[in-house]
Amino acid sequence: MLNFFKSKIIPNIFGIIILISAFVYMYLTSKEREKALTNVVYVRVKIKNVELGNKGGPCFFFDYYLNDKLYEGNYTVANENELSKTKRLREFKADYFYIEVSKDKPKYNQLLINYSVKDTTLVQPKSGWKELPEKIASKYKKQYREPFW
Repeated sequence: MLNFFKSKIIPNIFGIIILISAFVYMYLTSKEREKALTNVVYVRVKIKNVELGNKGGPCFFFDYYLNDKLYEGNYTVANENELSKTKRLREFKADYFYIEVSKDKPKYNQLLINYSVKDTTLVQPKSGWKELPEKIASKYKKQYREPFW
């Protein structure tokens, strides 16, 4: 009888420990990302690929330069309003957007999907813009929370 309990309890306890560890890791990672994105610069990116997800949302892939170093980034569409418009997502390949990039940890970024760049002739500083360029700053603030689609 004792062996029966040991054989059932130990694997269950091990599984629970793994689940709790995974949740703690996800929580700490999200907090680290949130903290890193409080001190940001803005960088212009070109969408290089759009993949339509089977179970998850579509994903935008892009590269960006910051201080002469190349980084890769992605943005997964998770909003239901955005998901309903997936047929249009392929049109955004090769479009330009701005991203927020952490000054301290450049691997952390956030694509500003609600605003596409209209003026691609602006020369981007090596260390990124401290603010969005003046031409678009006021327009961006008005459009930031409105649906992109």
